[in-house]
Amino acid sequence: MNQLQQFNEMKKQAKSLGIEVKGLKMAQLKELIEKATTPAPVQETQPTTEATGKTRGRKVDPNSERQKRLARFEQLKQEGLLKRGRPVEENSARQLRLAHRQALIASGVEIKRGRKPKAKLDVVVEAPAQTTPAIEVTVG
Repeated sequence: MNQLQQFNEMKKQAKSLGIEVKGLKMAQLKELIEKATTPAPVQETQPTTEATGKTRGRKVDPNSERQKRLARFEQLKQEGLLKRGRPVEENSARQLRLAHRQALIASGVEIKRGRKPKAKLDVVVEAPAQTTPAIEVTVG
């Protein structure tokens, strides 16, 4: 096979791979075909942050004052000695409403969310009668 036949075969192969062959020389075409036919190297994916325990951002110094304070707060919270935020009043209207809702759900009642649909009125509107001129046909 001479070089022209080889080049034509390479053009056919490149066209089947979706490569634009216009204006390319044989060496360029050969290089593009090799790139298209060789599989891309498989990159090892980095394990997720959950698996490795790594986090984004700056590194945390466990001996810093802030980290010590946060650890102390967490320990007090675990023991039940530290409560942050507003206290919940058990007999408030909201808490009673939430307790009633949970009781309904526990008993198996399906609670639908959102507003109740408005009643649809069936209104029949009569269209005005169309008058068409009478057409007289005479046979004769």
